[in-house]
Amino acid sequence: MIVKNGEGMHEYRVIRNGVGEILMVNKFGPDETDNRCKMVAELNLEPGQCTGLHAHTDDVELFYMLEGEVVFIEDGEEDVLHPGDCTATSRGSKHQIINRSDKLAKVLAMVIR
Repeated sequence: MIVKNGEGMHEYRVIRNGVGEILMVNKFGPDETDNRCKMVAELNLEPGQCTGLHAHTDDVELFYMLEGEVVFIEDGEEDVLHPGDCTATSRGSKHQIINRSDKLAKVLAMVIR
């Protein structure tokens, strides 16, 4: 299955009590990944937007930076992510992403069981 740039289900959501309605472009879900991924989505964070600080108890989350930059916080440690950077959060680890820049940031987010 191929999902081209710009394709996928578009929805605006406040993610985990974060700031702003973030544009999520859902690329794949459980049906397309043999129930291995809960979500594969492109997150488009405008300046000032962020996900809320949260943890996953029964899955892990991966982020892959596509465009712009975000601050990635995990268990109190901060790092700036640029295109090509990626992260993996383990079960129970508190994390969030914040766009503190003045440009749009795009992140591919994958939640894996």
